[in-house]
Amino acid sequence: MRQRAYFPSVDRLNELFEYRDGKLYNKVVRNSRTKVGEVAGSYSSKYVLVCIDAIPWQVSRIVFMMHNGYIDGYIDHINGNTHDNRIENLRAATPKVTSLVSKVYRGIKNTKHGALL
Repeated sequence: MRQRAYFPSVDRLNELFEYRDGKLYNKVVRNSRTKVGEVAGSYSSKYVLVCIDAIPWQVSRIVFMMHNGYIDGYIDHINGNTHDNRIENLRAATPKVTSLVSKVYRGIKNTKHGALL
């Protein structure tokens, strides 16, 4: 996802969402399709996205920001599952680390019994 000029503040995120077990729940009605207490976000082919002020954001980035107070470049899903947004599965990373990890997980998925050849 391309870099944005700004990121919502931690206070704003905590005003809008509650984090539980890797998911965000709406605290307020953000548009006509959201309800308080519902799981926030929708699944794209690669990431879970949520809109804030009509701008789509990756839930992983929001969860990381809510817990750590900063976003510094890339966020990596440690287990390779981009729909698993538990805070213990997220870490700050560089483009190189993200690229290497994704290649390893692709290799595991494409080999028999998960063994890299």
